Amino acid sequence: MKILIDARLYGLHHRGLGRYLVELIKGIISADKINQYILLIDPATRRQFPVLPPNIVLQEAPYRVYGLSEQILIPRLIKKLKPDLVHWPHFNAPYFCPCPFVITIHDLILHHAPTERASRLPGLFYWFKVTVYRCLIKRLVKKANRIITVSQTVAADLKYFYPFASKKIVTIYLAPAELPRASAVMPNNPYLLAVGAAYPHKNLDRVITAVSLVRKKIPNLELYLVGRIDFFADRLKQSIKSQGYSDWVKFLGQVSDKDLSNLYQGCQAYLLLSLQEGFGLGPLEAISQGALVIASDIPVLREVLNNGALLADPSSLASMVETIVNSFKPEVREQTLTAAKHILKKYSWSETVNKTLKIYQEAIVK
Repeated sequence: MKILIDARLYGLHHRGLGRYLVELIKGIISADKINQYILLIDPATRRQFPVLPPNIVLQEAPYRVYGLSEQILIPRLIKKLKPDLVHWPHFNAPYFCPCPFVITIHDLILHHAPTERASRLPGLFYWFKVTVYRCLIKRLVKKANRIITVSQTVAADLKYFYPFASKKIVTIYLAPAELPRASAVMPNNPYLLAVGAAYPHKNLDRVITAVSLVRKKIPNLELYLVGRIDFFADRLKQSIKSQGYSDWVKFLGQVSDKDLSNLYQGCQAYLLLSLQEGFGLGPLEAISQGALVIASDIPVLREVLNNGALLADPSSLASMVETIVNSFKPEVREQTLTAAKHILKKYSWSETVNKTLKIYQEAIVK
């Protein structure tokens, strides 16, 4: 069987999606020596790929993600390559795919909370983009042979919006990556850590306000923000500067896995206080490195983290402040960290890869 995987978002520069592809491809290299694989790649990322076995080849596809070129030129490339199956790891797939395919849906945030603040586009263009997105998702969900979701919460959302696709949906959890560990260098002041994008649904404006209130009780507390510096991060920086918070909110940019491990190990708590999520890979990575997690009390994070994190209402400053302050209590920390160790047993990249390979087989048989 010849399987094509769209790996144009490979690499940590692309955050959670990039991590998903890195770990999935690493697992396929180890687990499947029989099937043939073609990885569509962004030419700029070629050097990031490991040494590949003979059954896996790279195919450059220099077409912009979410652009018109991928809609027109990738179907032509697929016809030329003649795979038996395509795996789209995200919804940026062509409207017309000329062969059977599997798609992974990581979230439906744009279904729940579209906002012009989540784009650089002017209002009318943004809402046109949202309309195109919804048309594309509906088409992909209808035509896919199988649909992978990363949580039961996302699966339930899909079934609600697209009940006709219910029988094609399967949930396959992600897992924390094995980060290189080193002895963490402890900073002078305690710090909270947030990792990822600065999109509006990440709720960082409210998180920063909550931390500013906590600092009235713990004056030396700092907040470290890790992630690619882009339009949204720059906008947040300006807001922080205007409020006079720049001395204790620190943007670290994109960091190596080793440095990320050190940051997890040294933090007072890892924060994920988003209004919406699809899974919650960051908290699991933090827990695997021994960090205490403070997360949003929303369905998907209750599903993924169970009792392995302190939960706060992401729409309530009072709730967030109280939970952060509680994280300094030794008995609260000990109880939460003990529970967190047990939830990691649920998640394994080898299991994720094996279940994905099984879906490939089922999709072809259909």
